This record gives sequence, structure tokens and C-alpha cells, in this order.
Amino acid sequence: MLRPDTIAQKLLGIVGWRVSADDSCSDPLPKTLTDSRSGLVVNDLSELLSSAVIRHIVPRGEKLADFLTRITLDETTKLVARVQTEQNITPKVLLPAAPLLNGQGSLSNTVNHLGRFVGFRLKLPARAGLKTLIPRIGLQLDKVLTEPLKVYVYSDAQAEPVKVLEFENIRAGYTEWLDTEGLDISFATGEQTAYIGYYEQDLAALGARAVQRDFGHLPCQCPNDPYLKWGSYAWPRAISVPATAVQEDFTLWGPNEAVLETQNFGLNLELASMCDVAATLSSDVNQQRLAEALQLALARRICTGIVTTANITQLTSRQDVQADALALMYHYEAKLYGGKEQGTDNYYPSLLKTVQLDLSGLDTACQTLPKDRLSIGSLSR
Repeated sequence: MLRPDTIAQKLLGIVGWRVSADDSCSDPLPKTLTDSRSGLVVNDLSELLSSAVIRHIVPRGEKLADFLTRITLDETTKLVARVQTEQNITPKVLLPAAPLLNGQGSLSNTVNHLGRFVGFRLKLPARAGLKTLIPRIGLQLDKVLTEPLKVYVYSDAQAEPVKVLEFENIRAGYTEWLDTEGLDISFATGEQTAYIGYYEQDLAALGARAVQRDFGHLPCQCPNDPYLKWGSYAWPRAISVPATAVQEDFTLWGPNEAVLETQNFGLNLELASMCDVAATLSSDVNQQRLAEALQLALARRICTGIVTTANITQLTSRQDVQADALALMYHYEAKLYGGKEQGTDNYYPSLLKTVQLDLSGLDTACQTLPKDRLSIGSLSR
């Protein structure tokens, strides 16, 4: 799911605000508001957008800086959602969540505890702009656990675990699944490697054994071969780390200590992969291309506030302040969304629809085929 609020957080700071020279109030704005990565400043669009005027539309009890921070985040979130709709940008799912193994293992095939770390090693192919997740982790045990079992996620780029999950099972002999809340292992693309598994000493202390199944790293050529689903997005291998290499503080073991195995140690993983549109939209080049639209959206928000604020004429000592703000609001709306500017004969194309976003950072499978590459053929009998 593409979350506009998440992208909006990354876009904060592409346009800025400043305190105008005619503003007699002394409280300055923080750098988070005054810095502008694009060089654009909202107040520069019109003298009506000066901080001296804006102060009069700030709700009672709220500081100017808090007000500007709030509306900046709000308008950025709305802008991202509108651009997403106008340009039909969706987080295309390339690999729907699919388990490495289907079915259940035989209860006669349990694992002897040898004090190892056991699980999977995952390396992701270098495909630009993809996000790979493990939505669920499965584990088949011969007994119900009396306490949760810790499942560790490591990256070979750091000693401490990336994440520690707690697994509970309520049925013996069947694979139980743990919802990971979208565990992102995209860090394993390129030079990094991910490891996911548990320590046998922890499981032994809970009086249970894992039910293991065969797990190779090549297609099995069997019906409904799961490798055909996830082979292009991840390369999982079953591994074990000898007890002699396991660290007492549960930090990562030494290099080259993991041993490749052909059994799954009761573990199963669901893999899912999708186009990381959020990262692409918030790239440096796209931030620059969205800056003008955000500047207009924020200016429109201020004009709306001026038009709907009572007594602002008296507060600003400017007789036509609301009429001027209304005209500007119509102007900014027309430029943003396209169409005829109300009260004039001016017509504008939609900036949100025509802004040229750079999606080249996405894998080719995530990109829409350009129209000039589409061909029309004819069918003959």
C-alpha cells in the first residue's frame, strides 16, 4: 500500500517559509521551516502571504511555527495523494505473499538440538526500486510452547540483531504463523545479507522440537514449484551456525561461520515483493519537480485561511485583503488542478498531471511501457 503520509514526511523541507520584514513579532521560525532544498519559499509568491498576515489566521493558542509545520505536513500528504491519483501511480505488487514451502512436515522427522543458530540466509538480486517483505514467519513444532520463542533477524552489516520477534504456537504438529507487520528485508540487496532464525538452546529450554522438511536452493521441478514464484526476488538458503560460533550475547557470529543445509529446521517464510514507489517519489530529483506544486498548495491553504478568518480586515488594516486572497486562491487552484481560473479568461493545464516525475529508479517491471513502444498489429486468416 502506498501511504501518502509516509512519503510526505520525506518531502518536508523542499519548500520553506520566512519571517517578513514587516513582522513586528519576535519569535523566529526554526530551520526545519526556513530551510528550502528547492530554493522556493511560500511567502515569495505574494506579499499577501507575509508572516505578518499569516499570524492573524493562526488558531488561538497555537504558535506560528507549530501552525506552519502542521499545515505543511497536511498539504504535502494531500499533494502526494493527488499526484498519485492524477498520474495513476500505484505500488505494483510483483510477488504476492507466497510461502517457501507448502503443506506440513511429518511429525516423525524432528530436529535434534545441537546448540546451533538455525534458519535462512537471504540475498536479494540487484533489482532497482523493489521492496521485499516477509509478511509472516511460520514454524512447525511437535509441542505447544509454554513461553514465546525468540526469532532473530540479522544483517551482516552490524553485530546487533535488526529485529527480534516473539513466536507463540497454540497447536502442536501444525505450522503456526507469526505476523511480522511487514518485515522489510530490502537491506539484503547488493552486498548485505539477511539471516532469520532461532537458537536451538532457546527451543530446547521450552521442551519442544522443530519438525523439519527438505529445502533445497534449486527448483524442484515438482507441481506448483514455489521456486517459480519467488526465485526472481530472493535466494533463500537454509543454514546453521555451529554452537562453537554462537555468541553468548546473541550478536552476529563471525564471517563464513554459517553452514549451508538442506533442511528447513521447521521454519517457513512468506515472501512478497513490490515496486518501491514511495522511495522513488521522494528521490532528490522528484522532490525538485514537486516543489512548485507544493509551494502553490501551501499558498492556496493560506489564502483559504485568510478568506475564512473573521475580522481579518480590521486586524491587517487592509480593506481588500479577503477579496485579494480569494482571487489568489482561484489562481493557485487553476494552476494546480487545471481548468479555467474563476473570474478570468485564463486557462491552465493541471500541474499535478503534467509534472514529469522520474521513475527511472524503478525496475523495468515497475514502469509503464511508453506509448511509442506500443505497436499495433493486424490479424490475418
